[in-house]
Amino acid sequence: MTVERSGSVVCVTEEHCEMLRSAYPGVPADKFVAIPNGYDGAEWKELDKQIASETQSQSDKFVITYAGKLYINRSPMPVFRALRTLIDRGEIAPDRVRIDLIGWCENSEGKSVSDLITETGLEGCVNLVGLLKHGETLQRLAQSDLLLLLAESLTLQIPGKTFEYLKSGRPTLALTSDGAVANLIRKTCGGWAIDPTDDEGVIRVIRQCYRDWSDGKAPLSPDPKIVASYDRRFTTAKLGELLDNLT
Repeated sequence: MTVERSGSVVCVTEEHCEMLRSAYPGVPADKFVAIPNGYDGAEWKELDKQIASETQSQSDKFVITYAGKLYINRSPMPVFRALRTLIDRGEIAPDRVRIDLIGWCENSEGKSVSDLITETGLEGCVNLVGLLKHGETLQRLAQSDLLLLLAESLTLQIPGKTFEYLKSGRPTLALTSDGAVANLIRKTCGGWAIDPTDDEGVIRVIRQCYRDWSDGKAPLSPDPKIVASYDRRFTTAKLGELLDNLT
């Protein structure tokens, strides 16, 4: 009844729109409109100059960063296992890599992350940063060499921080099933979408990024024109236009 009586149905991904169009074949397809989440362009404008000046020189460590909360089935273990394998194979020096976990990352799937670090022998490689101010977190993203996005089983929705990852200009390793997150990563050329169970795929991406970093090559960077379309000024304008049309 809600769908039939509404003037418009707004979703945050096109994948969700398509699901609803299939569920309601008798409803006009254009009633379902996708207006995505995004990032605060004004906030980034203030940070851009500072970030640029602080990322000119290469760090002595290859830094992988995760920002957020480890909840439900979010687990860093695929990356822990991949890094352990690459270290054991002699492809990555343990003193030249660091994983930063920013936010609520003390526990994962009912287990202590500290225990998981010990279990994989990565005590000197993983840094439980804890909570930071938002602006400092954004700086950390832009200073990283690879961003980790844990989006297991997210086929219709996209974590809001994904857009800040893309805005940072750094490549993203998204551990996710095929769907909305994977499609966004491909659309923006922002990195790699790998199934969390694909251990070799995770190893391949980390190996490639580490080698590029070690060789001084510029990292993969999302398409800035596509990323710019997710500035909230533009997504809010879409919502405003929709409301204008409805009234």
